[in-house]
Amino acid sequence: MSQNGNEKPFAKVHVRFYCDKICAKVPPHLSKVAASISGCKYIARWSCWVLNPEPYLARNLLNTFKGELGSIDKETISLAQSYDASQKQKEAENLPDIPNMKSPAWNHQRQAFHFAKDISGTMLAMDMGTGKTFTSIGLIQHRKHDQIMIIAPKSVIAVWPLEFSRYATEKFIICAPRKGTIADKTKFAKTKMEDASKLMRPFVLILNYEAFWRPPINKWIQSVMWDQIVYDEIHRIKAPKGKSSTFAFSLVKNSKFRMGLTGTLLPHSPLDAFGQFKAIDPSVFGTSYFRFRNRYATMGGFGGKQVVAYENQLEMNEKIESISYQVEASDVQDLPETIHSYRLCTLNPKTRKLYDELDDDMYAEIEAGEINIANAMVKVLRLQQLTSGYLKTDDGEIIQYGEEKYELFKEVLGEIPQKKPVVIFCRFTSDIQNVQKACESMGRTCAELSGHKNNLAEWQAGKFNCIAVQVKSGGVGIDLTRSSYCVYYSIGHSLGDYRQSLKRTHRPGQKHTVKYYHLLAEGTVDPTVYAALRSRKKVVDYILKGVRIEAENL
Repeated sequence: MSQNGNEKPFAKVHVRFYCDKICAKVPPHLSKVAASISGCKYIARWSCWVLNPEPYLARNLLNTFKGELGSIDKETISLAQSYDASQKQKEAENLPDIPNMKSPAWNHQRQAFHFAKDISGTMLAMDMGTGKTFTSIGLIQHRKHDQIMIIAPKSVIAVWPLEFSRYATEKFIICAPRKGTIADKTKFAKTKMEDASKLMRPFVLILNYEAFWRPPINKWIQSVMWDQIVYDEIHRIKAPKGKSSTFAFSLVKNSKFRMGLTGTLLPHSPLDAFGQFKAIDPSVFGTSYFRFRNRYATMGGFGGKQVVAYENQLEMNEKIESISYQVEASDVQDLPETIHSYRLCTLNPKTRKLYDELDDDMYAEIEAGEINIANAMVKVLRLQQLTSGYLKTDDGEIIQYGEEKYELFKEVLGEIPQKKPVVIFCRFTSDIQNVQKACESMGRTCAELSGHKNNLAEWQAGKFNCIAVQVKSGGVGIDLTRSSYCVYYSIGHSLGDYRQSLKRTHRPGQKHTVKYYHLLAEGTVDPTVYAALRSRKKVVDYILKGVRIEAENL
């Protein structure tokens, strides 16, 4: 690619492939333009500017030098055309279904699939309930990937294996370690990958964001060439200098395809885009946060460290759109009017030990016929208190045990757009206090509707972002349709109260699909209570019947 003394000076941009790169010979007067293209680097020994062979980069290069182009090779034109073709899929109708799935796809899922299937780094910014997990499993199967890693919030890890069994026709070897040390998880993952190789079956490793960058598993992860890395709720790595974000960027060279999944692409500000896109395609916004921030924000305020305005937002949106498929629940005609999901946390050993003791006592009393509906409700109540991390003694003293559900609530709240109002239903006063504490720690304001306080009118007027509602106080006759996000921090025994609470957000006046999150402690009474309420059955009868059936089968 180097020039020799016999070459004539050139005034046009000439583009062709060389050594698996898009190479552009650019006249001196256009060098600054070339330098402004994300991912474009000057190679002195070749005397040209180079880009990775990505469809978006090819199209961006040709658009940038439109009118200045001399010759272009077929490969670059083909890449640019493939980018144009993928963009058209976002609006296409009657696309072929996603192949080899156990159930048919919705139209927007087909659009997302056909848009993303040939792009190495993609963002599926799809709202809760619109099926981004389904779509990503379809992409993994279609590409016939053998080594897949999924990074997800801790509370979602248990959900992924269920989704694979529900939708995929391929038999995957799935490794989703949730307990033990990082060293234990590393050993387990290596063993499962070896098993998958021997059986000639695709391997899926599922880890949480807090674990995947830590030693010793980080070194092993970097030693593997992953066919696909999926970042579920990718906004968790939005911090540009965070350890998880930095490690995710290091894995770009260790992966063929990368995919971000989120319903909350920019949870706090447009600058949240940098850390996320750097992990899936660094060429979109580059690798320097300083340059990125200077391009898209004006700094000022105290010490010049505060964002006082955002700049070049149209350009930023175009770059985001280049590798993203975005859909909101309100845009999807096939979507149900309500979407229910649950998130799991695990009790700490101290709380688990006490919980098991109380549970065993109730189990023994039921077996002995010493328990009835009235005192069973008291027993279940105490178990539910413990899953929230505390216990109320007979003297009325509150003893704190753990913050597992509190931390789970913060995790879920962080996935809901910051400006969206949220309703949080609670059974216990202590839960309301925890909700308010969590909201405050995350920069949200929280009203209260309980037997002690009524801020409903202020919340409806927009003076508060969130509202913590005691199920008994806020289940009947009130309008909470300002929000389409509803979190059940804790729920009671009453089927009637639960059904009434559902109707506070899902009623005439609601213009959006309502998303319900249920926070459950794994291996406790929480999932049983949730199953009973969702099945429209009386909770205590459901629990007592379940214990008796279990005893008869021993």
